[in-house]
Amino acid sequence: MSMLDATLAELWQTGQWQMGLAALRIAHHVPGRIRLKLRTSAGLDGLPQASLMSWVSLLTRVLEHTAGVRSVHLNLLARSCVLEYDPAVIPQQAWTELLAGVDSAAAGVLQAHLLNSYREVVHAKL
Repeated sequence: MSMLDATLAELWQTGQWQMGLAALRIAHHVPGRIRLKLRTSAGLDGLPQASLMSWVSLLTRVLEHTAGVRSVHLNLLARSCVLEYDPAVIPQQAWTELLAGVDSAAAGVLQAHLLNSYREVVHAKL
């Protein structure tokens, strides 16, 4: 496990990963499809290229293995990610509430799916 992976693992285990959600904003959202944008002031610009790519790769793998997520389309140049998801599995309001740090049942559903996916990716080395 790289130092970045170890740091990310610690963030997930302690729940501090939610602070990283502040780096994301919703650019567009309709039921079943959401476009997330990375804020330009997210503080990731100072990361070495290899670390940034490691973080993006891990995030992509986690999203691809998240229950209810049908597809993940990443555009690094545009700093955006389009997710197609099943609203019957992930409630539409879960995205908005989780990114806003709202403690709700919908956000809890998405958070649980993301955490399960993260554990699967890290333990299986997908």
